Amino acid sequence: MDALDMRTALVGMVAVFATCTAIAGALWYQSRERFDGMQWVAGGLAASALGVALLALRDLIPDLLSLSLASILLLAGSLVVLVGLEHLVDRVRPKHAETLLLIAYAAYSVYFAFDPVDQTFRVFVNALVLGIISGESSWLMFVGVERSMRRLTRDVGLAFAFLTAVHLMRAVGIVTLGAGPTFMRSTSADVMMITLHSAAVVAVTFSLALLLYRMLGAQLRTQEGILASAFRASPFAMVLSRLADGTILEVNEAFSDLTGYSRDEVIGRSSRELGVWGRWGDRSTLIAELRSGGEVDRREVEFRSSAGEPIIGMVSMETLRSDGEEYMVTSVVDVSERKRMEDEVRELAIHDQLTGLYNRRGFFTVAEHMAREAERTGARLHLVFIDCDGLKTLNDTLGHEEGDRALVNAATLLRDTFRESDVIARMGGDEFVVCFSEQDDAMADTVLSRFGSAVRKGRDAAGDEPWVDLSWGWAAYDPAAGETIDDALSRADERMYEHKGRSRDAR
Repeated sequence: MDALDMRTALVGMVAVFATCTAIAGALWYQSRERFDGMQWVAGGLAASALGVALLALRDLIPDLLSLSLASILLLAGSLVVLVGLEHLVDRVRPKHAETLLLIAYAAYSVYFAFDPVDQTFRVFVNALVLGIISGESSWLMFVGVERSMRRLTRDVGLAFAFLTAVHLMRAVGIVTLGAGPTFMRSTSADVMMITLHSAAVVAVTFSLALLLYRMLGAQLRTQEGILASAFRASPFAMVLSRLADGTILEVNEAFSDLTGYSRDEVIGRSSRELGVWGRWGDRSTLIAELRSGGEVDRREVEFRSSAGEPIIGMVSMETLRSDGEEYMVTSVVDVSERKRMEDEVRELAIHDQLTGLYNRRGFFTVAEHMAREAERTGARLHLVFIDCDGLKTLNDTLGHEEGDRALVNAATLLRDTFRESDVIARMGGDEFVVCFSEQDDAMADTVLSRFGSAVRKGRDAAGDEPWVDLSWGWAAYDPAAGETIDDALSRADERMYEHKGRSRDAR
């Protein structure tokens, strides 16, 4: 076998490694937000491609590059691929032994460049070391992963087993058949081993692609199962429908409980056919908002049950796209009882005459109802205690009329800042309270940050209008701790005074 044949085989191997590197890089880019590890695999294949390229330049560049550096890059590339596999299957472990092997192998390879040893021995060592690393990769895929994943990683394990067999066959072959006079004039058996090595690398790359798609499919199926379970188990009425024509594709049990329609009665029919909207124009308004902003957040809408009874619901909507079709997920929280309660308490003079907000009695009436609703739905109830700074000074210097205008301005700021579904009350004098529900404290922090910004903007924009600064404190109501709304208000009041003290010190 002449030198051209060996070099041609190596050039072909470079092309194979480069192609596999590109494929691994594309797989990493596509899956980078879901899986970790393919960037290491792509890097390892790239290092191996460079190593083979240097081998192909044997006799054209110094031995330190064409043999020593090339051999080091091949082993380092194999180790990096192994690291990538461990990240991919979440089985990362220390590489002390492999690192020592790489250092020893690098020293041996550099020594060989300056003091050549028998080529048969060198090729044997190269094949044996590479076989050890590819064998580790095969073992990882067969045994090292969780038992539940072995069905997914089996093909990758087989591909690495094939690669391990190629390295070991070369090691055995070099011992039994010997080597050519120089590397570029090796035997035809070496050329065949290089060809088999290329085939094994291709098998490894495509088996990894198959593994990623299998893992993605398994992850998506798991997520779909979780979402389906959450959809069915939600305490809120949930509807999945086609956006274009409103055809209902799925509902949960809470929807049937709320509307009186069974699942079989609504699947395949539109909400217009069912007549569930109290005013059809409400749907058009919500759909327009959904198309423009991508979501609808807690809009109060009137519906009709199967018996024609009115239902007041707090509606939230989101869109999703699948196979080129747009769908919407609608959730409806029944606030009919709360609305009826609000109507009742309006008749009890529960509003503050000056600001139009709830007074102390109205606040506790509605807040207790919100607390019961929060316990039922699992939401968190939050209380903000607000105090007007310097109101007495304003009354004394400019008169109570100007003080009253400042209180009205503060009430207007609170209305503009918080949502319609939140309860805002003037507790008396210069004290206000806001009660709102969120799923967690992080979302509550966002609400409070928005309020703080509104206070600062209000102060800057007050101009000639009478204005008093606001101090506030926040507390979450925790019924599980055996506390009452009053207890939570007391904690918010204490934090308000801390805030007032910090503001005073800052001035």
